[in-house]
Amino acid sequence: MARSKLEINTTIMSAKNRAYTITKELNSSGGQGCIYLANSLGRDWVIKWYWQDDPNQKKHIQDMVIKGRPSNLSRVDKVKFLWPVDFIQNDRSFGYVMEYINTKHLYNYEDVLLHGANGRAKWDHLMLCQMSIKLLKGFYALHSAGYCYMDISRDNLSFDKDNNIFVFDPDNIQVNDPDRIDATKCGSSVSGTPGFIAPEILKGINNPNTKTDLWQIAVFLFLLWVKHHPFDGELVLNDDRYNDMNLLCTEPHFIFDEKYPDNYVGEDKDNFGYVNAWWQITPKPIRDVFTEAFTKGVDPLYRVYEAKWVNAINTIMASELTECPHCGMHVNKYAPICMYCFQKLPEAKRQEEEHIHASEAREQYSGVCVLIFENGKRKKIVETKVGDSFSGEMLSPFLKDYSKFASIVSNPLNPDIKGIKNETELTWECQKQDGSKFEVMPGASMVLRHRNRFVVNTDYGNVGVLVYDFDR
Repeated sequence: MARSKLEINTTIMSAKNRAYTITKELNSSGGQGCIYLANSLGRDWVIKWYWQDDPNQKKHIQDMVIKGRPSNLSRVDKVKFLWPVDFIQNDRSFGYVMEYINTKHLYNYEDVLLHGANGRAKWDHLMLCQMSIKLLKGFYALHSAGYCYMDISRDNLSFDKDNNIFVFDPDNIQVNDPDRIDATKCGSSVSGTPGFIAPEILKGINNPNTKTDLWQIAVFLFLLWVKHHPFDGELVLNDDRYNDMNLLCTEPHFIFDEKYPDNYVGEDKDNFGYVNAWWQITPKPIRDVFTEAFTKGVDPLYRVYEAKWVNAINTIMASELTECPHCGMHVNKYAPICMYCFQKLPEAKRQEEEHIHASEAREQYSGVCVLIFENGKRKKIVETKVGDSFSGEMLSPFLKDYSKFASIVSNPLNPDIKGIKNETELTWECQKQDGSKFEVMPGASMVLRHRNRFVVNTDYGNVGVLVYDFDR
């Protein structure tokens, strides 16, 4: 059957009785149809015209025009979902009208991948956090309105210099129906882009829905943060069959899951050095969610929802980032180096020292061990047990005024739970391993967890204290 096309400089009337004059062909290589620039009453619009008449797709587009964009999509901050605003047809086929966006000022995934190497954009870890949260909140709004997108991929998302996100191809948006088996009845045969399609779709178990969207979101975020596909590992190198990304995703084995050595790309894998480098500089809170999404989350029942991603990223923005002193980019402060200028980060040096000192302490001591740091350097190790107290002078000259600085206590209701009690009138500023912060007031205690850290601010200087529980 011949493809239906629109002629340049012809005018076509819409369902809303508006005249659109076709002025330019923008893209004729689409799988479903052709994209045109049109003008109506002096304003530019974009028209997608389908190659062939499809009754199911036609009805779906008409319904989208009649219902209009859901109000919560209009309110979502910094995310623009294009939506069909008018419907057109002739005796051969049909199409829809949508807002015109000047794409010359937009960036695509490749711009982010190059993190500004082409001079168009500079995305550091702070901007990745902001972009990811906008993306997640945008799709949460779409899902909350009862829709799924079906084809989240790097080809359908664009960004501007302010990290605003534009989601194109509104005909990928469908009413969410998790029990739908026949995709043609939803008005579309779209199942996704190779490499992004969820395993249950590839196996023919189900068709696109919000849970398959969650899978595609996870893959896209991994590409943003780690610059690599989450399943493109050793199998691709060692078996030519896996060059088909759909085959690789049918039984997906996460590249950082040691349970599946056939596809694992650990630090000893020479061909994946850059992947390991980006994985190591990715902040731990989101690494943990990636691991969950691509191991447990292979099962649709355990997909990671938007809120969990947002919580992890908020933790990163609150406590995991630092400004590189060499190039000024915002990076993971616990990473070994800045991936933008390749200089070693101060926090990495300090952690390296702590690791060495902790290893020394583990060999020499048992029980509760307190490591004292001044100006980033360890001064001494104090070995303690429940019932012990120690003076400030034992720890630092800055604390010499405190004859009793802290004591190791146990919970009277559960002796297995140990704590460290603040015996001063100073408030301790504490930080857990996950980056969350809290305070311990004078006379109060905090539960002793392995690698708890706190800082004491004195008139003479600050003293950092790291507590190891080797009996843990």
